[in-house]
Amino acid sequence: MLRGVATVSFFAFDVDAAKRWYAELLGSDPYFEVPGYAEFRIGDYE
Repeated sequence: MLRGVATVSFFAFDVDAAKRWYAELLGSDPYFEVPGYAEFRIGDYE
C-alpha cells in the first residue's frame, strides 16, 4: 500500500501564490519555507 511520496518538485513563477494555493488544496501550511521555496509534508511517510 502506498503510504506517501518522498519528493515531488513543482516550479512556479509566483512562489507565494503557489504556497497559498497548495496550502488551501492540501489543508495544511508549508512544513518548511525559505525565500523561493516551500516544503509540504503529506501523510506519515518521510
